[in-house]
Amino acid sequence: EAQHALPEYVVEKLVGEAFSRLDRNAQMVMQALAVYARPVPPVAVDFLLQPYVQAADSAQTLRHLVNMHFVRKESGRYLLHPIDCDYALSRVAAAPDSNRQDGKPDLTQQSLRRRAADYFKKTVTPRDSWKTIEDLAPQLNEFDLRCAAGAAGDYEEAATQQRMQALMAY
Repeated sequence: EAQHALPEYVVEKLVGEAFSRLDRNAQMVMQALAVYARPVPPVAVDFLLQPYVQAADSAQTLRHLVNMHFVRKESGRYLLHPIDCDYALSRVAAAPDSNRQDGKPDLTQQSLRRRAADYFKKTVTPRDSWKTIEDLAPQLNEFDLRCAAGAAGDYEEAATQQRMQALMAY
């Protein structure tokens, strides 16, 4: 089985070629999914891209990417194959973010991860409604993304949030 697999550089070349043929909006949607690195609804993609794309409405682009087999859809949520995820994320600068002159954050992995964490922060449900471990997913996803952002203060913010303290008490 393993002897029939394509060499890694060939797969990366094929993924890169296919990615480069997408329009900029589709590329950015794939990059948003790569930042989340977990199944998310279209509203999460729209939230993440809002500072960078005029009138972000990713639902149609996501459907198109599913039809092209770039993106998988599971229970109304979208995700990338790990190889596509790695490639799409590699196309986003990893450098620390700063604010541009127009006040918008630079398009970097760090700024996108922070914004993705902010999305999950907004989706937290009240503690008294928690019934299963799945109810804690937004807090865990936010924590994970803040740690992945890895910038000064992100670890601190992730660790000191009241939600995480409440989660530990759960």
